[in-house]
Amino acid sequence: MAPLFFGEELIKYYDNNFYAPDFNTYKDIILEPFEIYNSGKEISVLYGRFINDKEDRRHWLYPVRYTVEPYILNEDEIPLIFSDVFKAGEQRYRIINVENYDFKMAEEIYSSNGYGELFEQKEYEISSAEDILEMSKRVNSQIYNELNATYILKNDIDMSNVEGFLPIGKNNPYKYPDQRDPTHIGFSGIFEGNTFVYEKEGYRWVFTEFPAWW
Repeated sequence: MAPLFFGEELIKYYDNNFYAPDFNTYKDIILEPFEIYNSGKEISVLYGRFINDKEDRRHWLYPVRYTVEPYILNEDEIPLIFSDVFKAGEQRYRIINVENYDFKMAEEIYSSNGYGELFEQKEYEISSAEDILEMSKRVNSQIYNELNATYILKNDIDMSNVEGFLPIGKNNPYKYPDQRDPTHIGFSGIFEGNTFVYEKEGYRWVFTEFPAWW
């Protein structure tokens, strides 16, 4: 089935048989075309990739450029399982190249296409138990800006009578781990503790500074 969708250079051979690897995928990924180029022989499309969470907040995934070529289906290459879907003589499109981008290019691509706010750096001051709870919500939302924000502790905070606190920095990227997802490493911002104290349930921590990956 792979040759119906992928050019030969994208298909691996194993014991002289075609096969395509099993990729993890998002169920509800949103593709937005940013650039389309048609040479007459090939079509290249640069896509922005997004996903909306349960609160309908939009998260960005790394962009990708697909290059496809049109081709006419031959009867002998249509698997039986697709006999009621594809017909000989139909024109289809086969992927011949996939180009992924690093973070710097992703930021440039999204910013130039109206999504610059998704990369704006944020900074929050933490001076109360309520601020800690808000930080937990922001970071656990897995929104890129919140994960990479700077959080500055301004004074000692007593959390002994606070209920409903959730650990900060959970890592559950939509249940489908994928390196395309910029949130797959959890909290990756800065927490400036300034040697202030955080107390809860008899425990006492003195914070200095925690970098990304805390």
